[in-house]
Amino acid sequence: MARYRSKAWRAFRPESSGVDASPTPASPAPAAPQASCRILGLDPGSRLTGWGVIAVDGADCRCLAQGRIEVGTLPVAQRLAAIHH
Repeated sequence: MARYRSKAWRAFRPESSGVDASPTPASPAPAAPQASCRILGLDPGSRLTGWGVIAVDGADCRCLAQGRIEVGTLPVAQRLAAIHH
C-alpha cells in the first residue's frame, strides 16, 4: 500500500503505489446523449408541505406542476396521514 508523504490526502501519488503507472493514450470520449428526466421536489413540513415537479431535457428545464398540502391544526398523527394520502 502506498504511503502518504504527509497527512493530507492531496499528497497521495498513485504512481508510488507499486502498480505499473505507464501513461496510456487517452481516447476521445463518446458524446453523451442528452438526458431527460422528471424531478419531484418536496419541502417537508407538518402543517404545510410544498411540492413541485420539473422536467429536464438536456439544458432545458420546465415546471410541470407545483402546489402545497395544507393540513391545519390536526393532531400530528392525523396531519401525517393526510399528507400521506
